[in-house]
Amino acid sequence: MSEFIRNYIGRRAEEENLDTSLLRKEDSEYVEGRERLKYKYQFSSGELFEATEDVGEAKFVILRDGKEIFNFKELVPEGFKFLTPKYWPNPVESDGLEKRQGESIRGKWACGEDAISVGKFDSIRDVVALLHEIGHSKGKIPFMERQTAHIMGEKKREIELYSQEERSAWAEALKAARKVDRDLGVDLFEGFYDTEDLKEYIYTCLTTHRYLAELQAAGKLDIILNVLGLKSINQNSEWLGKLFDKRKLTNK
Repeated sequence: MSEFIRNYIGRRAEEENLDTSLLRKEDSEYVEGRERLKYKYQFSSGELFEATEDVGEAKFVILRDGKEIFNFKELVPEGFKFLTPKYWPNPVESDGLEKRQGESIRGKWACGEDAISVGKFDSIRDVVALLHEIGHSKGKIPFMERQTAHIMGEKKREIELYSQEERSAWAEALKAARKVDRDLGVDLFEGFYDTEDLKEYIYTCLTTHRYLAELQAAGKLDIILNVLGLKSINQNSEWLGKLFDKRKLTNK
């Protein structure tokens, strides 16, 4: 993520009193592959969540009495992998843009075509980021449609599909967590105080995506003037608000 985008999101969050401390912060030691993925958490029901890596591929499991009873790989399409920073594929550099985009994903939560980039795990709350990216792995059609809209210059349609992608991924995340709870009696959302705390996390994520959509909706001249401090970007708040901020969780 560029410095401009990071600053823009920070400024918009401050304007709207959005607490972005709820979200994960970047960690250079992990992002640059100098720190390995290693995390354990024991649920109140007794089961153990374990996140590890082996030659760059991450593994997320739930253990009961030392035996594996669930592997999160069961939730992704066949052939999908969970990759840690050091082993996230580095795209072949053409004009430099593609390589920078690949590096911007490295070590952060993101879903690619056949792999999920794994962010740092230091709290059981981070399991929602994992589930969200797993949700993205199941809904690639809106992504392809969004790419087509982008190529055709259909900004409004592109942003609508962007919203659809994010909401669908959250719906899949909640669906997966409910299934684990129903089948194994393990509450993956145990790290949150209550449902409202979980909702606040999700809404914060959606709102930061709205800020990115604001940049998508803006023209190049508006962005340049904004960088120079000469003009504010028109936020189209009512339309974008309906797409990204509607406080309703989809039941699936």
